[in-house]
Amino acid sequence: MILTILIASLTYSASHAVTIPDGNLAAAVREALGLGATDPIPQTALEKLGNQISDISPLAKLTHLTALGLGRNQIQDLSPIAESTQLSVLHVDRNRIKDISQIEQFTSLTSL
Repeated sequence: MILTILIASLTYSASHAVTIPDGNLAAAVREALGLGATDPIPQTALEKLGNQISDISPLAKLTHLTALGLGRNQIQDLSPIAESTQLSVLHVDRNRIKDISQIEQFTSLTSL
């Protein structure tokens, strides 16, 4: 599968970089961003992660996200991104989410 990530802004400081413990997810994000294997990953907007992802807990540290596309994955639980309260765009179509009440926590959403 192709992983496509659009970044709203590539301007970031070390304090706005994130470590993703899942090596495969981190490598896919870095590749999509054109980053080197050890370059810091910016904490910005990620759009369209479509790679059969089931565990989004590595995204929990991305609390400054404004847009996140997670369509066409195997995600069942949105609670790992609960602290991403700045999300205005959240796409979670074609997943395995059973409890949609989790979406209520994203009060800034303008697109779902």
